[in-house]
Amino acid sequence: DLCAQLYGKAVRRRLLKYYRSRNLRKRVPAKVIRVGNIVAGGTGKTPMVRWLCKHFSDRGVSCAVVSRGYGRKRSKNDVTILNKSAHSRSWLDVGDEPYMLCRQLPDTPVLVGKNRYKCALEAIRHFGSRIIVMDDGFQHLSLERDLDLVLLDCERPFDNGHLIPLGKLREPISHLVRADVFILTRVPSARAEQNIRSFLNFVFPDIPVYGCFPRPVAVKQCLSEKRDPPEFLRNRDVLAFSGIGNPSSFAATLESCGARVRKALNFPDHYSYSAKDVNNILKEAKRAGVEAIITTEKDEIRLPSKIEIVKQFYCLVIEVQFTDEAEFCEWLDGRIGI
Repeated sequence: DLCAQLYGKAVRRRLLKYYRSRNLRKRVPAKVIRVGNIVAGGTGKTPMVRWLCKHFSDRGVSCAVVSRGYGRKRSKNDVTILNKSAHSRSWLDVGDEPYMLCRQLPDTPVLVGKNRYKCALEAIRHFGSRIIVMDDGFQHLSLERDLDLVLLDCERPFDNGHLIPLGKLREPISHLVRADVFILTRVPSARAEQNIRSFLNFVFPDIPVYGCFPRPVAVKQCLSEKRDPPEFLRNRDVLAFSGIGNPSSFAATLESCGARVRKALNFPDHYSYSAKDVNNILKEAKRAGVEAIITTEKDEIRLPSKIEIVKQFYCLVIEVQFTDEAEFCEWLDGRIGI
């Protein structure tokens, strides 16, 4: 396809431009970790960013998150700083993912802006951050990194193997040679994980591979702090709705909790829900005869806050769980030097 060929040429030309000119690449006086992927859509980057920040915070190392703020509707400031005192802001100003990270990591500053170099400098200047974690940063070449952490969905690591628009690849598979470590996400079984590990070890023998999966930790009532254990979903008929990059993975996670997903409603990524959408979801739930309506943490943020969400609405709280956590932590700390 001509469009895919032109897209591929543009990607290679851009990469070559940055690697030929040191003036285009800037370094900051902190360790920079870029979390990214090569497939458009959800691979669990934001939960991984949260895991990294908690990991370093638990070790007494100050870190900050920098993000472009995809999906933000209003503020286009150079740098917008989110911290525990900035909850009065709307997700529309900064994007749903940075806003969610700010709520989940109250002691970690989140800086949003198109210029990630400026964001990193502000984090160092204002908060003394020693580690900068860049959300969705594999294609961001202007800020020099100390570690490129690339996530690959264990189910479809390269989608159909074609570049955009024929497939979902943001750049050729061969470009994964830039990665410092591969993280296989949504590991469904030891066998599936081993098959992909074997492929990566053969093609990229010098790059280590680790595996992880989303571990449900709670079911939270939307727009409140009431929580139940994941067992709350067992043997319940539910309607699932989401506006994320990979909605099928959300349904699979619900089913792993024992939920019976009777109806799934998929919205565009970063979708801003209206009161009308909520009413339509309620009608679909009534039609399907379900006991609960459940969504993701990212979608909860985008629900209209000025209306009362009925008690049927829940969101699934997940955390990243590594299949080999002790080994990965040892490798990570050694690589970053803490």
